Amino acid sequence: MKTPLGAAALAAIRDRISCWYAREKIAREMEAIGQSEADRILHDLDLSMSDMPAITKSQAGPSVLLEQRLEGVGLDPLYLRIDQSAVYRDLERTCARCTSWRRCARDLAHGDTQTGLEHYCSNAQTIDALLLQRPCKTAGQ
Repeated sequence: MKTPLGAAALAAIRDRISCWYAREKIAREMEAIGQSEADRILHDLDLSMSDMPAITKSQAGPSVLLEQRLEGVGLDPLYLRIDQSAVYRDLERTCARCTSWRRCARDLAHGDTQTGLEHYCSNAQTIDALLLQRPCKTAGQ
């Protein structure tokens, strides 16, 4: 039987491995393509080399936690990733730099999405704005 905390621990291990692999892969690819091409790609993604450690650092799954928080408030992460890719990238970047990820993982493991939005989540305003943008269903739908 998987417990929510056990699942979070497994997600953390999986994320550490995938982050390590991602950092190594990024480093090899940046070396292979050359500095000018790497700079162009980073510019296109609105990133800098100084953003790379924060984005790929190993912690308990910023991408997993972000997806859980979005799903917890009723937003579809896949839809946002496709439909509002720039906003989703900003959410990911902010989440990757978060210092409250342990608290976030604990709250989400207990099914509590609201506490973070009210007290410590740096993405709270963006998530609230996304919630306000959702189309409202009328009584007949």
